[in-house]
Amino acid sequence: MLTKRFARVAQRLERLIHIQEVPGSNPGTRIMKKTIIIHGYRSYPQDCWFPWIKKELNNRGVKVLIPQMPNPARPKKQSWVNKLKKVAGKIDENTVFVGHSLGVITILRFLETLERKQKIGGAISVAGRIVKRKTFHPLNHFFTPPLQWKKIKDRGKFVGIYSYDDPVVSLRDGKEFKKNLNAKLIIEKNKGHFSREDKVFKLPSLLKAISDILS
Repeated sequence: MLTKRFARVAQRLERLIHIQEVPGSNPGTRIMKKTIIIHGYRSYPQDCWFPWIKKELNNRGVKVLIPQMPNPARPKKQSWVNKLKKVAGKIDENTVFVGHSLGVITILRFLETLERKQKIGGAISVAGRIVKRKTFHPLNHFFTPPLQWKKIKDRGKFVGIYSYDDPVVSLRDGKEFKKNLNAKLIIEKNKGHFSREDKVFKLPSLLKAISDILS
């Protein structure tokens, strides 16, 4: 008897945490808050701060998806965008995309492909390159043709998180992200490229940015 009672209490608590009522809808309508994180070049889902942010968001009732992107050592634009399309599934204003490094341009390319009226909660760039390198680089094809910013900027809210001492991506990229998407720009110190090599295993500014978008 006590076991059944505890089970009922647990179910009520779960509904309080995970379920909200939408105005005009039936009580108990489920709102699935979702964050999709796309790693960068030569990376993987358990890298750097990914496990930490997943745990923190899960504790707040947010579903987190961190897919392994195809062939991260030799990535191809179309295969990465196709993978993101498959993983994303149904998206809406309760969906936030987070990209690290090459994951950012992948997300922007994906957002270009959406129907005109499709909205999301937002997208966050963590050390994402926006400006194409002037010299040859095997990743340059991700940046060709130029991004169609007008197709992207009204999708939702945008936040850029960059570091002064990033040896890979300069603050110019963060400023371009801000200018083209009317994004909030957060500039960190001593975070490098926000990578495992830089010992960045927690990123509170990202957690706050996601929470603000989904609140």
